[in-house]
Amino acid sequence: MRVVITQIAATSHLCLTAPIGWALKAAGHDVVVATQPDLLNAVNNTGLTGVAVGKEARLAERMANLQPEETIHGTEYDITETRPHVLTYEYTRDTLAALASPLSLDLMVDDTMYDDLVAFCRHWRPDLVVWDSVTFSGPVAATVCGAAHVRTTCGLDHWARMRELFLRLRRDRPGAEDEDPVRDWVAAKLAKYGCDYDESVILGHATLDSVPSWLRYPTESAHLPMRYVAHNNPGAFPSWLSESIPDRPRVCLTMGVSLEEVWRAGATFALKDLYEAIVDLNVEVIVLSEPPFGDSVTAIPDNIKFAGFVPNNFLLKSCAAIIHHGGWGTTATAILNGVPQIIIPHSVYDAHQLAEGVATRGAGVHLPPDQVSAASLRRELQRVLEEQTFARSAAEIRQDMLSMPTPHDIVKDLDDLVSRHRQATPMR
Repeated sequence: MRVVITQIAATSHLCLTAPIGWALKAAGHDVVVATQPDLLNAVNNTGLTGVAVGKEARLAERMANLQPEETIHGTEYDITETRPHVLTYEYTRDTLAALASPLSLDLMVDDTMYDDLVAFCRHWRPDLVVWDSVTFSGPVAATVCGAAHVRTTCGLDHWARMRELFLRLRRDRPGAEDEDPVRDWVAAKLAKYGCDYDESVILGHATLDSVPSWLRYPTESAHLPMRYVAHNNPGAFPSWLSESIPDRPRVCLTMGVSLEEVWRAGATFALKDLYEAIVDLNVEVIVLSEPPFGDSVTAIPDNIKFAGFVPNNFLLKSCAAIIHHGGWGTTATAILNGVPQIIIPHSVYDAHQLAEGVATRGAGVHLPPDQVSAASLRRELQRVLEEQTFARSAAEIRQDMLSMPTPHDIVKDLDDLVSRHRQATPMR
């Protein structure tokens, strides 16, 4: 079987899709990761084969040069919105319209990626396309060449939730039968390549979902639960991590793929609060960043170590707690290792909901950024380290995650899906 995995040029998204690529490759299938050129080096580092499609995304650079009104963040619409009184028919319709537009999805994946991916799939003839849930060039290219295709989630599946809510609300809306901004957006994409509208482009033939059932929003679409497998980019196992067992509780602090970049963009709390919070605590804090420069270096407490990049999955096995920003990869890696969490969520997508979900299960603390101070950070860290209920709850949700099918287990489901699709839809 030939498989194309496709996604935007975001390393954090690649970390989520790489394990299914490994599983398919280990099962004997040919796997290619098709992505924008600026991610090819990261793809090569996974051991998978990459192919460039479209022009460079330069997402961080482009976003920094855009005004708020030129992006989804400058609108009143939020796909993570869950308050019933806000979720009117008009709000759900207009939220989906704002996403399926140059403000959002077309900002991340432009026409050049669609054109190149369609051309590649017409030439290489994949049997299956696995697409990151914001990379709609994947299902369009799959439809053009007649391949089966499945989505992968990058957190809570708000796209499916909002889409299904919109369709339910529309049924009770007289005269609204023809309103569907996502259908219109998808139909225009397909028409460019001579194809008719296909509903499967919106949610895939199935969705590979690494979010455990207790945290997932229920949806009607076909979901294949798949255990999260940690991939934190390649990196050497540091000698200090393998040589000794810490003689005091070890705490990890990370703000995602690059703490330096997030700090410059506006982190969820200040390092000085961390310094003041832990200076006299009997803990060892490992910060996954290079040390800060300038006068602040002299103020760093002795019990803080700036470690640069360390594969977080291995570091967390020695940690009693983690403080982080609420990204799904970091949250899931902490769950996988049974580590209690203090989540100070950033404002992008679902971080605040992941934080609340972990806190509700008793496996951590949701500490909103506007409530962070040295005193609150110290108080919550002491609670998480001293109250054993946090460690017990973290161990429980770890077992929940370990009970999910692995990517290896899912390969058989994907084989079956492709076989059924071949019988129903001849390759174009």
